[in-house]
Amino acid sequence: MVEARFEPGTRVTLQGLAARPELNGEVVVVLAPASAEETAQLEATGRAKVSHYPKALSLRLQSLELAPPPDWSRSLPFRISDIVRGAPSVLEVAQAAVVAGEDLGALGRIHELQGAEDLAEALWAFCGRGEVGPAKELPDDFAELVLDTPGHWLYWIGLEQVSHHVIVEACDCTWRIYQATAPRRPQPVAKADEKALATGKGFEEFGGVLLESGGAGRRRRGYRAGAWASWEASGAPSASSSGPPPPDVVELDKDKEVPEELPEELLVARARWAGGRELTREEAAIFMRLIADLKEQARNLALKLKDQTPCSKEADEVAAEWARLKLEAASGDFTVMPSRPGSPRSGPGYAEASDLWLFSPPDMKPTCDLSLPTTAGFAFMRTFGQLVGEYPDGRCFLALLEFLGWESLEREDGGRVGWTLRARDLRGGSQQR
Repeated sequence: MVEARFEPGTRVTLQGLAARPELNGEVVVVLAPASAEETAQLEATGRAKVSHYPKALSLRLQSLELAPPPDWSRSLPFRISDIVRGAPSVLEVAQAAVVAGEDLGALGRIHELQGAEDLAEALWAFCGRGEVGPAKELPDDFAELVLDTPGHWLYWIGLEQVSHHVIVEACDCTWRIYQATAPRRPQPVAKADEKALATGKGFEEFGGVLLESGGAGRRRRGYRAGAWASWEASGAPSASSSGPPPPDVVELDKDKEVPEELPEELLVARARWAGGRELTREEAAIFMRLIADLKEQARNLALKLKDQTPCSKEADEVAAEWARLKLEAASGDFTVMPSRPGSPRSGPGYAEASDLWLFSPPDMKPTCDLSLPTTAGFAFMRTFGQLVGEYPDGRCFLALLEFLGWESLEREDGGRVGWTLRARDLRGGSQQR
């Protein structure tokens, strides 16, 4: 039997490896055997299976010792979690640098950033001394790369097809997640009775169908980087945060705003990934699976949306350009109805909706109102919400089309688009393998 202290999930340090001395000192995770046969083989030889990219290792127990807690501050002057949170120690140094005429980039402003890509680019530039570099296509084995590469790494995962970006910090087989989403005003509610409005249950009519906008449509959406990094399971920023609280408020009138409870699955997502939590390999694997699921769902939804455009018989690139022009021409936001996944309600004279609708801004002519089956649309919204802690907005759905055929696209710098990966070795200083 594997010793109790080396049960699957245990972080261990490699030592005494004569055949591969370069691995000594690396921190890895003990993995569960894949089969009964592998279990028997490991027990018979006194070995344990441990994580390593690109292939797991089978090592003798005497080559493993319990690993110390991860040292997040070893590779950089500041812990990344403190930078994103806007810790007083970071802000003081940033302010002193400004007074002294020194350039520390956006160090003192990173916690205020509201866009996912802005946050990712700012962190990447800071850790690379201004260098960003082209992105590579997200590989099929990206989860194994992020989970099983030892050391202290920063990963920028670009989810451009769903208008999002994620920064994952991996330090000695422990992981942290950093995100931001641009705060948006509540969606308009055109047809809602006073009782529904007072309880936050707005409704929209379209083609004789009653669509419930839901409480999420009356709530300010999004959060700044500092709010995410200081989020606690209680639904509030931690006391140590100097950044603003997450703007999860429902606007009752011009002068009065009160907090509104987030839907449960969004609260669960924030409790899981936010607040600078140190994730285990098992928890980080769940986050990676959500990204993989979202990528597959995005591909399928993009094709369904394409079928409703004037370019349905054209190449994917034509439909993508059509969506890009629509996004550029929009003076307001595209509206999603229902704005949260769930069963739309029916009322007198109305049929129950079976579709998720995407409405263009009122002043857009011609309109580009699109729909998706709720089975597929709601599944995508839930996966997005479980990953980001917010449901996707209308522009996110148009981005599905805008990046249709992303596999064949390339930026001027040779970088890829759509679903991308950048990896930086914070201890070794290299940017990409």
